[in-house]
Amino acid sequence: KSAVLLVPIAALTVNRNRLWTVAWVLVAAVLMYFLFLQSSGGALWQHYVEADMESQGGGIRIAMNGVPAVLITIFRKKIIKDTQERKFWVTISVLALICIPLEYISPAATDRVALYFIPLQLYTFGRLHRLFEDNFARAWVVLEVTLYYSSVLVICLNFASHFDAWVPY
Repeated sequence: KSAVLLVPIAALTVNRNRLWTVAWVLVAAVLMYFLFLQSSGGALWQHYVEADMESQGGGIRIAMNGVPAVLITIFRKKIIKDTQERKFWVTISVLALICIPLEYISPAATDRVALYFIPLQLYTFGRLHRLFEDNFARAWVVLEVTLYYSSVLVICLNFASHFDAWVPY
């Protein structure tokens, strides 16, 4: 149900006829609310926001989205050549950055939504080498990204509270 919140994002990055696009996004959002969320909207609000539910590791996951969001925001023209694609990823980056303060208001709900922004990490770190012309610098960036995610994996598998559930995978 949390994925319904993200459906309009791609439509909002369209260049042509923005007013028409926004109108259709609003119609789609209202339709999706009635189809998917109306019956459980109040319960979801109470469960995630009013119950002050925590999400272990949520702050770390949100911060991990924040780093590539900042990189995209600063270096968007060097990392993303296509204008339409750039609009999409900058929008995702802004939403990922908005999640940082929201994590203090409703950690579990924000973590749930921020999970959908994880592809931002893949996209950004997969293109981070484009910031450099020198092949040695590019190789160094690739090595650093590999070491970063290897350390995240080692830390998760050794210190996460539910690490044993991930071992077969």
